Amino acid sequence: LEGKKVLLLEKGEAGKEASHAAAGMLGAQTEMHESRKLFRFAVTCRDYFREFAEELEKASGQTIQYRQEGAWRLASGVEEEQRLKTLTALHHEEKEPAEYFSGEDVRKALPFLKKKEVSGAAFFKNETQVDARSYTAALIEAVQSLGGEIREQTEICDISRSSEKWQAASSVGNFYSEKILLAHGNGKIKGAVMPEMIPVKGECIALLPKEQPFSFTIVTPEVYLVPKADGRLIVGATETEGELSKTVRAGAVRYLLGCALDLVPELHDAPVDEIWAGIRPKSPDGVPFAGRLEEDLYVLAGHYRNGILMSGYSGRKTAEMMTGKNSEALQFLQPNRRETIEYSN
Repeated sequence: LEGKKVLLLEKGEAGKEASHAAAGMLGAQTEMHESRKLFRFAVTCRDYFREFAEELEKASGQTIQYRQEGAWRLASGVEEEQRLKTLTALHHEEKEPAEYFSGEDVRKALPFLKKKEVSGAAFFKNETQVDARSYTAALIEAVQSLGGEIREQTEICDISRSSEKWQAASSVGNFYSEKILLAHGNGKIKGAVMPEMIPVKGECIALLPKEQPFSFTIVTPEVYLVPKADGRLIVGATETEGELSKTVRAGAVRYLLGCALDLVPELHDAPVDEIWAGIRPKSPDGVPFAGRLEEDLYVLAGHYRNGILMSGYSGRKTAEMMTGKNSEALQFLQPNRRETIEYSN
């Protein structure tokens, strides 16, 4: 939004919700996307992120620990194997690098794996990652260094159209703007016709092994393991739809650790560094919302597990749309593709 005055209103503390709780995977290929169109969009977002990471680090003066180490997706059993082979074939059709391994070839490529049930694997060399918390901190710094203003602890309770401007009412006063972008996560705002959102709670664990047994990301149908540049290894994540609490359940810890140790027993003695939970906003059809709700009112929300992956590109294209540029890249993310809900209280 070059040349525009930008004010970001945050009901809590900026950067401390879903993105703060994320593992930071830019998993365009390891994710099982709802459609081929969404897969292509995810790849575009991941490939754009290299340029965006450089731009963000320059603007903020901070590192986001952007890394391209690749990622493995594992399969256990005939059904999962076939699904992974189909996924790999699709990626070949889309000219994306993907290498499938079966049987003993998996053991040779990943000698630290001890789970006998793993019968197939695919490696995606172009997959990348960032440190989620460093990323959000850099975004905040960049906004402020480029002249934007952030007001925390400012919850918007109502928005309305007044003359040629929008009015956003909060507990600390009213704000007026020519255009508004709703990036509301799971929140609700009176007066706004907003797409329906499903909250999905995810619980994670960070281990701190003496030595990381691998440098790439590992994804299975049950769990993911993401080694970070600071020595931590993030294990995640559970998924509980409709849950808004951030408490971490004992059963979730047992489940995540059990899955991780079954795969990589040498993590048995690794200290537990941190346990946390976050709430991810998911659209009903699994496809994010990005676009115009009504005159000068826009939305960017519902990215679910792909929030960080898609943030840079979808944010850039939404900003371009708000300034009157072509929005073809976001056409299939338009919020009017399905019914919206008007929250009146």
